Amino acid sequence: MSSRYDWIIRGGLVVSGGLIEPLDLGIHEGKVIAVASDLRGTARREIDATGKYVFPGLLDVHTHPLYVDDVTSLSRSAAYGGITTVIYYAYAERGRSAVTTAKEFLNWAKADSLLDYGVHMGFFEPAAQVSQIPKLIELGITSFKFFMCYSRIGRMCDDYQLLRAFDIIAEAGGLGMVHAENGLATDYLEDKFNAEGQDPAEVFEATRPGILEGEAVN
Repeated sequence: MSSRYDWIIRGGLVVSGGLIEPLDLGIHEGKVIAVASDLRGTARREIDATGKYVFPGLLDVHTHPLYVDDVTSLSRSAAYGGITTVIYYAYAERGRSAVTTAKEFLNWAKADSLLDYGVHMGFFEPAAQVSQIPKLIELGITSFKFFMCYSRIGRMCDDYQLLRAFDIIAEAGGLGMVHAENGLATDYLEDKFNAEGQDPAEVFEATRPGILEGEAVN
C-alpha cells in the first residue's frame, strides 16, 4: 500500500507568515500538502524535528561568486545554510559587453549551480553598457546595479549616467539598484586617514559614515 506522503516532518517549530508554531508537515512530490498539530498518516520517511526550527526554503538575493567562491562552492555553502534559491551578481567589466558577460554567466550558472538561481547584472562602465539593458531583459535578467563610489578603479556611475540608466530600465520594465555612497567623500576620508598612518581596517567604518549614504540617496 502506497503512503499518502513521501515525507512527514514531526514536532518541529514551523516558521511561517510571522508565526512560530509546533506543527507537523506532510510532503508529497516536493510540496507541503498538509500542516497539522498532530498529522495523521504514514510516509516513506519521517523526520523527528523536536526542538528544531523548520523554515521554508530561504532565498539569498545578494551573492558574489567572483571573489573567493565560484558558482558551485557558493551554492553548496548556501544549501548547507538552508538556502534553496540564490541570486548571483554578474559584473560587466570595463571594456566588455554586458550581453556577452550575461550569456557567459548564465551558461556557467546553468552548468554549475546546485540551487535554483537568478542573476543581477552590475555595470562597471555604465556609459558604454546601459544601452544593452533591453537585450539583457530578453535574456531573463531584469535587475541592474550601479555604483556611486569606487571612482579610483573606474566603477563610479555619475548622476548623468544613473538617470539615463533608470530611464532605460523604466521603459524596459526592469528594476534598478544602487550602491549608495558619496564616493568622492569616501575617497577623501580614506586619503585623510592613510596620511595619518591609521590602520585601514580600524578606520574602515569611519571612512563610510552613515551620513554619506544618506546624502547619496537624498
